[in-house]
Amino acid sequence: NHVKDIKLVIEYISSGQLDDRINSQSIVLWGSSFAGGHSLVVANELQHKLKGIISQVPHLSGKAASKRGIIDRGLFGTIKVAVLVISDYVLSELLGYEPVYIKIAGTTNDTAYMMMNQESLDLYFSKHPKIYLGSWKNLAPARTLAIMSLYNPIDYVSNISIPVLFIGANQDTLCPIDLIQLANQLVNKSELVLVDGSHFDIYQGKGYETATN
Repeated sequence: NHVKDIKLVIEYISSGQLDDRINSQSIVLWGSSFAGGHSLVVANELQHKLKGIISQVPHLSGKAASKRGIIDRGLFGTIKVAVLVISDYVLSELLGYEPVYIKIAGTTNDTAYMMMNQESLDLYFSKHPKIYLGSWKNLAPARTLAIMSLYNPIDYVSNISIPVLFIGANQDTLCPIDLIQLANQLVNKSELVLVDGSHFDIYQGKGYETATN
């Protein structure tokens, strides 16, 4: 559970058990994409331990992502995903067999969490190491797609009182700028930095320079 892990780290850092190289009273939480949504969920509960949040191209609405997925996949693709989700739940959760996997990132012709054109997919993999450590694969259990559809960090943002810096990309189809603009309006103390490009342009080149300056 990513959110739980982040909370535990913040609790430890803010406990004062670390040496004076780290100012435990000035913690700023940064997250990008899915973790950009996590940062807002964590802030909702632990903002008294944080100085601020940087939420970069954040995932904000599982409901909106699911609606886009249905449109992008069409009827046949949506039925296929539903069958994979149910099969994974029955086989792995109920019967104890190996999970049924789908791709994390793929083109619009794939069954994947994130569907994108080939150019965006190439950008996604360009920031990966040439040799993966551990056993990482471009796969996730299909049932987690249903869980993600219920994950809506935007529901928490109106409760955040500490400063939030949102960074969005104006051509982002995975985490659309209109939702980020809405979240920016819902937070009492917030600012939005807009990057010209797609979701993965923000990790390199001019997009990266804009996001980090």
